[in-house]
Amino acid sequence: MKSFMLVIGFVLTFLGASAQGSIFYPYDSIPKELPNVIYYEFIHGVQLIEVDHLGAYWHGVHMADMAYPRALSAAVDVPKPVSNEYYVRDTLGHITKSYSSHHSLAYLDSLFAEIPIDIDTTPINEKTYFSISNKFGGIDRVDFYGDWRNEDLAYGLINGRGEQVLPTEYQLIQITNGGFNLMKDGQWGLMSQDFKMLTEFKYDMITTYPFENASISEITYFKKGNKYSAFRVEGRDEVIEVPFYEDLNTSVLFIEHEYLLFSSNRQRGLIDFEGEVILPAEYDYIFFTNNTNCTDMPCLKLVKGAQEEFLQPEVLRRP
Repeated sequence: MKSFMLVIGFVLTFLGASAQGSIFYPYDSIPKELPNVIYYEFIHGVQLIEVDHLGAYWHGVHMADMAYPRALSAAVDVPKPVSNEYYVRDTLGHITKSYSSHHSLAYLDSLFAEIPIDIDTTPINEKTYFSISNKFGGIDRVDFYGDWRNEDLAYGLINGRGEQVLPTEYQLIQITNGGFNLMKDGQWGLMSQDFKMLTEFKYDMITTYPFENASISEITYFKKGNKYSAFRVEGRDEVIEVPFYEDLNTSVLFIEHEYLLFSSNRQRGLIDFEGEVILPAEYDYIFFTNNTNCTDMPCLKLVKGAQEEFLQPEVLRRP
């Protein structure tokens, strides 16, 4: 056990020294933290190993902010490391691939040779992605809806097996449940989960909204000029070209009933996720209400001038 701890300590010390960029804290009383080495579970015979320099950085910033509260975060004074380091190890314990390291595979292999492969692992899967930049080989761990923007960099993705699945040619990447929102040459396009382009790069913006407590997990909105479109992407192999409107409402009540509230010439109507108009744009207001006129609550209230109408959402559904 003692020899194992010594090896772990050596690996951590080495990796901390080999990081591109350094971590220091503005106050002597804040201890310097070594990077955490994360061993992910094996997937098809390979294991991803992460040296979490960014985690150590944010931990140090948090500790400094807690110890010395001030108007500006300690992040202003602490230089951020360029990236984390990632290694791919096979079931024999050999390092077969590395990112963000200046050292040879043979040297890295010698450092990890005595680290057992049956250590506790962190769950991961092939749908977990990490961003990789075209400079420094920089890689960062990201979650759903994470994104990056840097005019001097282009980004791609690697998966949980350490395979590069998107080339480093995008200005910005958003990972969603339904696929990937990508920016290239200042325009946005949509890619499916299996890396097939669903649209051209022709939109001014693509934004995906998650709905944690709704039957529909997310809706993707598109902007072109001053108009908007939206539809469900998750689980679909093609994009339905829903018409563009002046405005689309993101209310979860409309989304759950598979309607989109749209505006045209300052009048409101309803469309479904196929782009078919359910109610034409001829109402001043459409909203859900718990009015006593509702048979079941809530129901839809339609206002057109001085006229008011109450409808149950189910009445609008096509047979």
